[in-house]
Amino acid sequence: MSEETPQPTHRNVIHLRVPEEIIDRLQTAAEAHHTTVVAEIRARLVASFDRDVRTTFADLAHDIAIHWARFTTRFSRVDLGDALAEAVVRNDNPETIKMLARAVIDHRDQERRAVAHLGSVS
Repeated sequence: MSEETPQPTHRNVIHLRVPEEIIDRLQTAAEAHHTTVVAEIRARLVASFDRDVRTTFADLAHDIAIHWARFTTRFSRVDLGDALAEAVVRNDNPETIKMLARAVIDHRDQERRAVAHLGSVS
């Protein structure tokens, strides 16, 4: 005795108008997958929802990468800003103050480029 997949006790029926071209494509796909057109439609519908979930996770991962890049570089920039403030308060050599200010600006520019690059990767 072969085991069959249990059939749902209740089914919803959807009537849908579909262009002939799509019907042809569905029939071709169903034949290639050795299944019925209805099963092909059902499988494709389920796959579309799965794809939506994967896209959402990919979007989240991308956003996390951008925010992590900003987060980590901000700590370095805060440290540089603190060093700059301390140098100004101590009335350090103007060249030292200028060097620290340039480092803060360069670091900010690097952060912007990194975030722009991450944005273009998606």
